[in-house]
This record gives sequence, structure tokens and C-alpha cells, in this order.
Amino acid sequence: MTSRLSAIMATVVLACLLTARVAVSGPTSTNPPVGFALLDQFGEAKNCQYPKTNITVLIVADRQGCESIDGWIEPIKKQYGGRIDLIGLADLPDVPRFIRGMVVGKFKKKMTHSVGLDWNGEISRALGAIKEVPNVYVMDTKGLQLLHVSGSVTEQSLSNVVQTIAAALPSR
Repeated sequence: MTSRLSAIMATVVLACLLTARVAVSGPTSTNPPVGFALLDQFGEAKNCQYPKTNITVLIVADRQGCESIDGWIEPIKKQYGGRIDLIGLADLPDVPRFIRGMVVGKFKKKMTHSVGLDWNGEISRALGAIKEVPNVYVMDTKGLQLLHVSGSVTEQSLSNVVQTIAAALPSR
């Protein structure tokens, strides 16, 4: 029973990391910048410390919220490529320690891009991420939150993110 439960939980976590409702909050935070250092599924350090050179787009999702992440990643990556830092974070505080290795293995098999694994949920809490939906944050070079959009991607929500990124990028 334990191995079956573990397999089910790992499958649910993985399924959610592949793919979510929409709420937009505009220029937001008076909170201090959220910097972090995590390991990704390949055991590589994933660091985000401010100040930095590029605008950062953080995409944070928990188990339920990850079902529509690709709808956010691909259009942002296509439009801005290397001009921004696009960072994916998996909010995983509910994953029991004894199946973390299996979850990491599933990430390695299914995700070719690096995803920071936040086993404690500290980053999600610090950012005020909404549970059960993907959360997209646009951060300036000083780490101040310019925009937080949560939920499945829509034309309007993607437009809000793209416009915020464009306004924050330095002129060429």
C-alpha cells in the first residue's frame, strides 16, 4: 500500500508540474526582495540574488497549480529568450521526505529544464503565492515585485506580463 500511495503522490506532483484560474495584482510589493538558493532536480544550485543584471520572471506552482505552467513558459521564453531570467520553482512542502527521491527522479525524466525544488515552501510563502494555481512574478533588477499574476494563462494575463517585462527592460 505504501509503494502504491507513493507512486500515486509522485504522479500527481509530476502531473501538476507540467501544466491552472486567473487573478492579477498590479505593481505590488513593498516587501523586501525575495532572494533564494535552492537545488534543482539535477542537484545543481539555483540561485536568485538581488541586485542582478536581468529582469526576473519567477513561475511558482504547487502540486495543483502546475497543470498549466507551459502556457506561461513558452510564450515568455519565445518573446524574451536570454533577455530575462526565467525561473521555475516547484512549491513542494507537502511531499513527504520518504518519497522526495522518487519525485526528483520523475522531475529528471519529465523536465529537461531546471526547476528549483522548494521542499519547505518558504519562497512561495514569502512571495504570497496563491495555492492551487500557477503564480507568475515579474521582478525588477533590484528584486522588487512589479507584477503578480496567478492562474491559467489568458490573452489578457499574458499581455499584462509581457507589457510589464517590456516596460522594465532597458532601452536598446
